[in-house]
This record gives sequence, structure tokens and C-alpha cells, in this order.
Amino acid sequence: MKFLYLSEPDMIAAGVKDIGACVDVMEDLLLTLNRGDYIMGGQNHNSHGTQLCFPDHPAFPGMPANADDRRFMAMPAYLGGRYQMAGMKWYGSNVDNKAHHLPRSILMMMLNNKDTGAPLALMSANLVSCYRTGAIPGVGAKYLARKDATTISIYGPGVMGKTSLLAVTKTCPNLRTLKVKGRGQRSLDSFLAFVQKECPQLTEIMICDTLEEAVRDSDIICMTSTAPVKEADFPYIDKAWIKKGALFCMPSAARFNDDFLSHDCKLVVDNEKLYEAWAEGICLSQLRNGPDHRVQIPGSDP
Repeated sequence: MKFLYLSEPDMIAAGVKDIGACVDVMEDLLLTLNRGDYIMGGQNHNSHGTQLCFPDHPAFPGMPANADDRRFMAMPAYLGGRYQMAGMKWYGSNVDNKAHHLPRSILMMMLNNKDTGAPLALMSANLVSCYRTGAIPGVGAKYLARKDATTISIYGPGVMGKTSLLAVTKTCPNLRTLKVKGRGQRSLDSFLAFVQKECPQLTEIMICDTLEEAVRDSDIICMTSTAPVKEADFPYIDKAWIKKGALFCMPSAARFNDDFLSHDCKLVVDNEKLYEAWAEGICLSQLRNGPDHRVQIPGSDP
């Protein structure tokens, strides 16, 4: 059988970095999800995927040992609407990849004919994944941010921070001020170089020392740092810091006061059934592993 293979340069040539088009496609995707014209994995049709994790102490020669971000994951789905496509994102992840000048996660995407199962395309998927992730906050900001928003904050100036910022600036043309909080100088330098090249409308840039400084007086806050495994380690945001009418975009995770979540904000979810399926998985994991077991949130992978 013949199928199309797209390398990363091929993907760029095909327009994967066109963030405006990506935002439009993600908006249509969310409408398709809302209609229910899709199927994800598992019996509930909303599973985030199947994850392969290694044991702490492998019993066989050559088997990898468990480590931070050491896993493989398969994420299959069917999408209807104007797409009519079956496919799967497949990736391996290892935090030690950085020592080999490789991304932490290396992703591939396979598309198949929905009826025959025949392969249609195999493509490099790191850029697809990070631009898709960033485009969702762009859709959210288009409809949920204040129309007079001028200040955006990025907590976590990595890949998700870059693409989220790019998407939001496309849908919020009045943004002028950027506040950014990061941990390492290297990632900050890379992020600032990206902003200078790709986001010329941002004329004032502030480097923040704390999360509170980043949140205060900001109209849009994007939480894009790598999420810790344990919920207790998620960055905490005090409601006293939050400007009235501010929008939080959450590709990653944060903790808020329960009273604030229940009474002082509007929660908008991209796919509620996915999170319900994720919560069911947590309950099963706690039964197997005890109450202290935690599972990373599904949206935290770039």
C-alpha cells in the first residue's frame, strides 16, 4: 500500500506553523466535539490514550527502568464532521533525551482511512502537537477574554508557552504588554528571542520573579509550565492576585481555592467527558495503588 510520509520540513512546508489557520481548525474541532461526532479510545469513547510505563526495578535485561517522563503512549481517535478520519498519535518520552539533543517527547501521527483502515499518512508530529496545544488557548481567548485586554502573562516559557502566546496574540489584537515567569535563563532567552521575532505587537516585556507578580494586573494568564505529578505540587494562585475579568488558559495545571472555583469564576472545559474518564482512571489507580497515588492531568503533554 502507498501512503504519504511527511518529515518535519515537509510539515512546515504544508503550513503546520500557520497559527491563524490552526486556531480556526481547533475552533471547528471543538464544535465537532460538542456535537459528539467523534470517538476516542476505551469503552467510554473518551480515554486520553493507553500509556506504557516501565517498572521501577526491571526483571529482564534490556528492559528500561521507570524514570521521570519515561513512557510510551498511544492516543487513537476517530473524528467526523468535515474530517472523516481515523488516526493515532504515538510517542515516546524520556527526560534524559535532552542530553542527546533530542526533544523530551518524540511524536509521530498516523492517519488511516476510516472504512478500510488503510494507512493514508505517517507524519512527524512534534510541531502538530505543540501548535494544536497552543491554538486551543487562542480559541478560548477569542471568545472569553476581555475585548480591551492589553496584558498577557506566560507562566512557563517553553514550547507550550510560545505557541499559546502566538495564538492568543492572533485573536487579541490589543495586547501590548507581556509578563513572563520562568525557571531557567536558557528557556527565558529562547522565549524572548521568539517573542521579538513572532510577536511584534508586544512592545513592553516584563520578567517576573514570582507567580503572583505575573498574575496581578494581567488580563490573560496562560499556565504552560510542565505539570508536577502530584496535585499538591501544582502552582497555587490566590484569588486576591486575580484581576476582575481575567482569563486563565490552562494547557497545564494550577491550584485555586475551592471557594473561588465554586463561586467566583466561570469554568469552561474543552471536553468534559475526557476529564470524567480521566477521573475514573484516577479512582481505579487509587484503589490499586493507595490514596497517595497521583496521575498527571491529560492536557499536560505538549
